[in-house]
Amino acid sequence: MIRPVFSLWATLFRVVSAAKVISLIGNDWTLSNHNGSISVPAHLPSQAHLDLYANGVIDDPYHNLNEFGLRWVAYSNWTYTSAPITGLSRDASSTWLRFDGLDTFATISFCGEYVASTNNQFRQWYYDVTDIMSSCEEPDRIIALDFGSAPLIANQISNEAGQETWPSGVQQLFIRKEQSDFGWDWGPAFAPAGPWQPAYVVQLGHGDVHVRNSDLDIYRRGQLNGLPPDQSQPWVVNASLDYFGALPEGATMRYVLKDTNNKTVCSGPLGNVNTTKSTVTGMATIEDDKVELWWPSQLGLQTLYWITVELHTPTKSMLTSVRKRVGFRTIVLNQTPLSEDQLAMGIAPGNNWHFEVNGHEFYAKGSNIIPPDAFWTRVTRYRIDQLFDSVIDGNQNMLRVWASGAYSPDFMFDLADEKGILLWSEFEFGDALYPVNQDFLDNVREEAEYQVRRCNHHPSLALWAGGNELESLELLLLNESAPEEFPKFKAQYEKLFIDTLAPAVFRNTRSISYTPSSTSNGYTNLNVSSPHPITQRFYDVKPGHYYSDTDFYNYDPVPNPWA
Repeated sequence: MIRPVFSLWATLFRVVSAAKVISLIGNDWTLSNHNGSISVPAHLPSQAHLDLYANGVIDDPYHNLNEFGLRWVAYSNWTYTSAPITGLSRDASSTWLRFDGLDTFATISFCGEYVASTNNQFRQWYYDVTDIMSSCEEPDRIIALDFGSAPLIANQISNEAGQETWPSGVQQLFIRKEQSDFGWDWGPAFAPAGPWQPAYVVQLGHGDVHVRNSDLDIYRRGQLNGLPPDQSQPWVVNASLDYFGALPEGATMRYVLKDTNNKTVCSGPLGNVNTTKSTVTGMATIEDDKVELWWPSQLGLQTLYWITVELHTPTKSMLTSVRKRVGFRTIVLNQTPLSEDQLAMGIAPGNNWHFEVNGHEFYAKGSNIIPPDAFWTRVTRYRIDQLFDSVIDGNQNMLRVWASGAYSPDFMFDLADEKGILLWSEFEFGDALYPVNQDFLDNVREEAEYQVRRCNHHPSLALWAGGNELESLELLLLNESAPEEFPKFKAQYEKLFIDTLAPAVFRNTRSISYTPSSTSNGYTNLNVSSPHPITQRFYDVKPGHYYSDTDFYNYDPVPNPWA
């Protein structure tokens, strides 16, 4: 049976609350197919291939040509069923289900009743099941997660009226699932399904709230995305908590900042508290001399702090608190036009394209990182720790987290914070143009908002990019092969990567730059408060001027003495 626990995370993000939180992580699950011919013990988090392999139903997916022999797994529907959940109370004010990741098309039921359906691997899902709980006996308190076949559903969606994108025939573009699950030039196609992230049942008493996600943005006063800030200004801490429950009118917020030796650095109230039905936000100012800077590897120390954000009733009783590990740094991708002083130094005309940390331009040395495994649920902190040690040993200070995989988990950011590795992070779009119907855009907007807020407190977060090889490959190929179609598809590209993703970043952080594509000629105008915040240069370039980053594959580390 699934029993209650009262802590959410063993990672470096902790929530303290009076709410009862029952973790669904563990082995109290069963995996079955829809005709009942397969039923085996299962785990959460997991994916169907892994539980089938653990129970001897299939061979190692990596072995021989099993990528092809196991296609039937991807084309089947699978159900994860929990054991009865004990410890729940009918006297609770409300009962919620919370899923931090379902891969991908899941139908959720509780106590035998339908709850909801999901369609995005990268979103957090949460549902009020109070009415269902009110008439559900303990033996029936079972969660069932029915997962549909992602390849079949993607094909079905691609054939719906009004779906249009380029190139045609690549069905994974129509769904929000790890794109490399369908195969890439470096990896196999398994298209797995399952509850790939933790899940919880949350019960609230009268006046309780539960924080499901939070956003801590640390920046210099007056700082705007993509522009070098004034390093003489104090720090601003903007804390935003996403919650469910009944927050009393007049709630207040406080913060306590401690160093890693648990010594209090500073504390006080958060001002400008603003509350909606699901989010509460406040901010504080911290003087520069109170904290030490965080630096990338080889540029300085990786100084980290613990910050606790408390939420109080008007009578000063604490409702809940969130504790996160943070660092104080500014990181900017500078794409501004070259100054007269730079031109006078003999630098070729055009725009800047470099990173600045704490006001210092530095040389970013690094690699691209793809998913370490075809099944993310078996990627461990230990594996990433070993990988990051190799990054440091190789004198690197930045990794580009490749699009078309999955967003970096918290433990990956935690290790990067400790080791001084900057993570150039991409939204999960790559090497293609994508649909722009309203349902797709709304789904993507929710995904982006959740991920930006989840990751934002990490000092190792260096950049958000819309995706991989979009402007310099897909749009460029289209412009060359079908120039008459280019205006239409350019407008669709802008609708997703400039009008949807960019505002999702700018609404939730001032500390991180955004570029629509990892290979790009940059912008001619940046206005973060505009509905169309970026005007891209695209291919309007002048001979002899330099604007962009690009890929280069022809390095020769050993000169040829016979040349």
